[in-house]
Amino acid sequence: MSKYFAADGALGIIMEKIADFLILSVLYLLFSIPIVTAGASATALYTVTLRMARHEEKKTARGFWNAFRENFRQATLIHLILTAVLLLLVFYALAVSILPGNLQIVFGVLTGIFLIVWLMEAVFVFPVQARFCGGICRTMKNAWLMAAANFPYFLLIVLISGLPIWNLLLLPAVFLRILILWILLGPGLLAWVNSRLFQRCFQKYTPEEGV
Repeated sequence: MSKYFAADGALGIIMEKIADFLILSVLYLLFSIPIVTAGASATALYTVTLRMARHEEKKTARGFWNAFRENFRQATLIHLILTAVLLLLVFYALAVSILPGNLQIVFGVLTGIFLIVWLMEAVFVFPVQARFCGGICRTMKNAWLMAAANFPYFLLIVLISGLPIWNLLLLPAVFLRILILWILLGPGLLAWVNSRLFQRCFQKYTPEEGV
């Protein structure tokens, strides 16, 4: 029985993972508070969780801080670009909403397509920034191409990332009861689950890692 409570036992491994998710969630939320640093914080989060998915990361807090510092400039610029594009799309959608009849339908569909393209970029770009080297243009281009080439994974990652929202919409009473768990564990846990999917997407571009 004691083997389950040992550091390398089943319970010990589970508790270690929970501690990692707690640390990562708190760091991610704290480093995202200025908003403008959210991109660097997401990159740091995925740097650690992608390493965890490859069974490499051993120092959670230090790994997060090192990745945040190393990727701060580029990830922040990417975040600002994404934010600016999203704002333009919002203004575009508002303008479309005042168009008459058929024009509103046509341009509304175009707006929806642009939003999907934007979301594909936003979902993949920070994990790509965390995993691969390259400048801003190359990183953003590769992120969108990878999202397009792995569209089923993109959809699954969006569904997983939206679990707190689905919980709030479908079971609001349950959401309120476990809100503290979503805050303290959600970001780290969801990023880790997503990283296992991202790792599958990235393997074809890093064949030396194997399957």
